[in-house]
Amino acid sequence: MSNQDSKPGYIADVFKFAAEQRSLSGRVQVAAMQRLADQLADTAGAVEYRIEGSREPESGPRLLLKIDGRLMLRCQRCLSGLGWDLTVSTLLQPVRAGQEIPDDELEDDEVD
Repeated sequence: MSNQDSKPGYIADVFKFAAEQRSLSGRVQVAAMQRLADQLADTAGAVEYRIEGSREPESGPRLLLKIDGRLMLRCQRCLSGLGWDLTVSTLLQPVRAGQEIPDDELEDDEVD
């Protein structure tokens, strides 16, 4: 696991992170996700994440974000638990504040 700052899971400069092709991985306890807690039947367990930085010559910095875990959602009808596998893989393209994003890039569904 690589960190750029003293805070675990914190990336101080995403552009430097991507240019240096760094990666960061870790685990977040489900109980620590306060905004999600009221939708869950049980807050046991953890969600794992991995962020991989890269720099593409034609498109600039990219961050590949992967998230895996299992959440115990609360059924709104019967209020019992419903296990749900959380699997996310998304490619992010950071932009600097005030930087214009070309229309063709806005239409590209491959990158968020």
